[in-house]
Amino acid sequence: MQKTDSGLYRARASGESENDIVTYRVSVIDAVQAPVLTVNSNWFSSDSCTVNFTCRAPELMINSSYQNNRCSPQEVTSQINTLILDCSTKYIICNHSNPVSWKQARINITQLCDDSENERPITLYYDPSFMFVLLIVCVVVGVIVFAGLILYCCCKNKTGLSISNLLKEIISYLNLK
Repeated sequence: MQKTDSGLYRARASGESENDIVTYRVSVIDAVQAPVLTVNSNWFSSDSCTVNFTCRAPELMINSSYQNNRCSPQEVTSQINTLILDCSTKYIICNHSNPVSWKQARINITQLCDDSENERPITLYYDPSFMFVLLIVCVVVGVIVFAGLILYCCCKNKTGLSISNLLKEIISYLNLK
């Protein structure tokens, strides 16, 4: 069906005369979009937790707060769509519905109000391009240091050195340091 199929439909009995048996108004509507549940701010201590959040769907919005394991249930409607907000001890729940579909978003309260969640070790992530540049810099610095050692060893002993003697000289120099 398409939205253009919406309208008035009649069931008629035909015979010697035509009689309308029943008339129905049909509305073709789209399924709802998933609601968006956004945390605006949260604060917690060992004995209290407050979360300010927004529950949103197209043309509908509820702003609310979760405090001390509860919030006030709320509902808003627009034509055929309904947005319902509710809370439990574990979740903030946002439902968006119409006569043909229903979708939900929820946020886990324990992740927002639990001290142990905030004591996780920090994990650092480096972009691969940064790591590539760092590798190139390390290789260049290594080559410069190695070339400097070779020059130092050559200048120290002005009599020409063979490769094997040069390597021995570099190894003995590195062992002294």
